[in-house]
Amino acid sequence: MRIKTFFQLIIIGGLCSTLGYYFVYGDKGLIQFKILKQEVEVQKDIVKKLQAEVQVLELKLQAFNENDFEKEKIAREDLHMGYTNEFVYILAPKSKKQS
Repeated sequence: MRIKTFFQLIIIGGLCSTLGYYFVYGDKGLIQFKILKQEVEVQKDIVKKLQAEVQVLELKLQAFNENDFEKEKIAREDLHMGYTNEFVYILAPKSKKQS
């Protein structure tokens, strides 16, 4: 009887230690959980940065659609006829009513 309970304890102990090892170090264990949690935080930061970039691009698109000057500015930059942050002066024609 003692030998039987001894072997049962060894088997149960082995199973518990195997399951415990898998619970901590396995594919879905605690260590993998912490690694994935950190990766989720990194991805959330990337999403926030991309959302901010999308907002900036939407504002630029809105300005492009509403203002002819923005269209000209972008065309000049794309055709390398102007530079980024370039000052453009628009000279209005003189009115003919002056005597």
